[in-house]
Order: sequence, then C-alpha cells, then structure tokens
Amino acid sequence: MKKLLPIFVTLWIIALSVSAQELGTYTVVKDSSSINTEFDEGSQFPGGANACFQWLNEHIKYPSICIEQGIEGRVVVTFVIRRDGSIVDVVTKESPDSTLSKEVERVVSLMPKWKPARLAGRTVESKFQLAFSFKLPQPSKAQLKAKNKSKKKEKKKLEKNKHK
Repeated sequence: MKKLLPIFVTLWIIALSVSAQELGTYTVVKDSSSINTEFDEGSQFPGGANACFQWLNEHIKYPSICIEQGIEGRVVVTFVIRRDGSIVDVVTKESPDSTLSKEVERVVSLMPKWKPARLAGRTVESKFQLAFSFKLPQPSKAQLKAKNKSKKKEKKKLEKNKHK
C-alpha cells in the first residue's frame, strides 16, 4: 500500500490577537468504508500542501465567543475527496466545543476542488483527516504583572467605597 507521506506544518492564524495553530498531520485515513485507502497517487490540494495551509490560514477564524469564554483545544475533522475533486462528508471526530467544530467544518467545506487520488490509472475517492489546535496566547510576565496591579487598584477602590 502506498501512502502519502505525512507533512508536518505549523499554521498560525491571527484573529483578535489570538492564534489557532495547525498541529496535526495531513494524512490519508484508513477506513473500513467503501472509500479507497490505497492509491498510486494520493489526493492533492491545488498547489500542494503549502498552498492548502495558506488557504486555511486565510479562511479560518477563531470564533469570538470561544475567545471570550477561553475555549481552546484540538478539532479533528475527516472529509471525502470525490472523484471530481470536490469535498463532501466533512465530519468532526474530536472537538472541545461545537462552535470550533462548526468553524472548521465550514472552512473545510469551502475548500476548492482537489486533484483526486488515482489507482490503476483511474480517479478514486479518498478520505483525509486534518487536525486544528486552537490555542489562546499565554500572557507575558509583564502583562500578568500589569493585570495584577490593576486588580489591586480596583480592590483598593472597592474597599474605599465600602468604608464610605
């Protein structure tokens, strides 16, 4: 069985000073369904893996509600690349939150047609898996210090008002 080589890529997405990082691999997923898992030539995004991650970088957004609620985590989706290169059957396999799942499913569903996989000279359907890790940036020591200082001032102000 010939497999696509895993391509490890880091994808940074900036949205309101928050990043989402692509930590997974771009791989063919073995599945017991009727979709082929063996290929002479695997499916490919137009322009290759780097173009795929650039396209994702331009289209995915970290949902503001998840930023506000501090929701982070890994979203894993699978999808089928049909013989005509279209994307169908986008399914979330792992996610910390339905809002993150919906965003990843939305973006993957919008992807342009891929070059389909080939087996014995024919185009065949294939299944792929992508993993997205949404991570809020960690505050720097200076930011934490400023936040603590602000909290102390606010606490003193509340205490003063309490004693009036």
